[in-house]
Parts: sequence; structure tokens; C-alpha cells
Amino acid sequence: MIRLEDYRYAKVENYPGYKRDLQTGAIIMTDEEALIKSRNLLKKKKREKQELKNLKDDVAEIKTLLSTLLNKIGD
Repeated sequence: MIRLEDYRYAKVENYPGYKRDLQTGAIIMTDEEALIKSRNLLKKKKREKQELKNLKDDVAEIKTLLSTLLNKIGD
């Protein structure tokens, strides 16, 4: 039996796992495993970016504390 939603999407040539929504023209990823991998990669990049920001903040704080300590020793 052919479903009504089967008429809404068309295969994208040379890109298995993707379909074009014929009403909106949008390209939709239908490969669920690839979608999960993509989402996990985005989450990992976001975590790494936050970790880098935290490290930069820590280094800035250490520099400030070291400068304060050196100024007190120099007085």
C-alpha cells in the first residue's frame, strides 16, 4: 500500500539517506544513524569549546593571581 506521505518526498540523486520535501523544497536527512552521529559530534564540539573557554578563564585567573602575588612581594 502506498502512503500519502510517500508522494511528498523524492530521493536526492547521489545522496542516499536524504530526501527532498516536494512541498517546501527542503532537503531532509532520513538516515537515522547518520543523524545521531551528527548530533553527537555537535554535542562533542560544544563540550570541547566550553572546556577551552574554561581553560582560558583559568589561565587568566592564574595570571592575575601571579601578578598580584609578585606586586605584594615587590612592595
